[in-house]
Amino acid sequence: MTHRHRPSLRAFTLAELLVVIGIIAVLAVLTSVSVQRIAKDARLAGATNAVIAQLGTARAIAIRDNASVIVTFRPVLAEPPIFGPSGNVISPGNPQKGQVTEVVIGKATGRLVPLDTQTFDVFGEQYRPVAGVPARRLARGIKIAAPGDYISAFVPKWSVTPEFSNGEVGRAFCVCFGPDGSLRTRNPRIPGSVQTSFGGDPDNTSTFVGPWFDADGDNTADPGVGGITNVPTWVTFRTPDEEPVLGYTTLLAVYDYEDAVERGDPTEWQSSASATSEPNEYRAYFDAYVPQFGDFIGFNRWTGVARAVDQ
Repeated sequence: MTHRHRPSLRAFTLAELLVVIGIIAVLAVLTSVSVQRIAKDARLAGATNAVIAQLGTARAIAIRDNASVIVTFRPVLAEPPIFGPSGNVISPGNPQKGQVTEVVIGKATGRLVPLDTQTFDVFGEQYRPVAGVPARRLARGIKIAAPGDYISAFVPKWSVTPEFSNGEVGRAFCVCFGPDGSLRTRNPRIPGSVQTSFGGDPDNTSTFVGPWFDADGDNTADPGVGGITNVPTWVTFRTPDEEPVLGYTTLLAVYDYEDAVERGDPTEWQSSASATSEPNEYRAYFDAYVPQFGDFIGFNRWTGVARAVDQ
């Protein structure tokens, strides 16, 4: 009688199972980190493309209308207040929902508006929103920075927009296109002796003139903390209602504030309720963060055409 010998079945040992589970866990962690990094890079790339598109629209409007046109970046509440026809508040808005950055286009009105109506030390070159051209909202957490001054010849100090929920003080800036589409860093019709270009110190001039975006079209600006006679107040802001004097820039950096918070401690760069300038901790952190983790937008020197650039 013939007997068949069946091969014995060998099961995995506990040690082998643990090794396999460990390998799977490591691969899962690595995959998760890679996906998160790719997602963050995609957010920045998408925002950079959106800003470049809006810059192209502004340049085209400047050439079409033979006028000076700016692009500026307004941090607004993601859920802003809603007002009725008579100005009554229908909904107060919700700061807890966070804020987003709007990329808005403004056209020069040709008016020089006295913003400080007591000492007349601050004037704004008025720009108003272009009719029919909506603002573009960037993804939540995405912000824009620009060089505000230089530590040395090639090392900029970065002006960044504030996070309202963290009590920050920030600065506003704009890209300005002339009627021929080229970039401007000053209004050629205003003498240099009475105009402070971007990077200048408003404390050291008796008359401070700069682009001013009249967002609500009422011909007056809200200076916020510090009052209308405090000249440095006009170049900083800390609430969505303020309309600061803008600095000119020829370089932009797109960065992810949520990533900045993950890498730092936002409680270290909060400002006091009465502050009218950024604390040193705030400047130091973003002067280091923006060059390392931001995406950059530069401009052709002669044509003003915007494009993504390496730092």
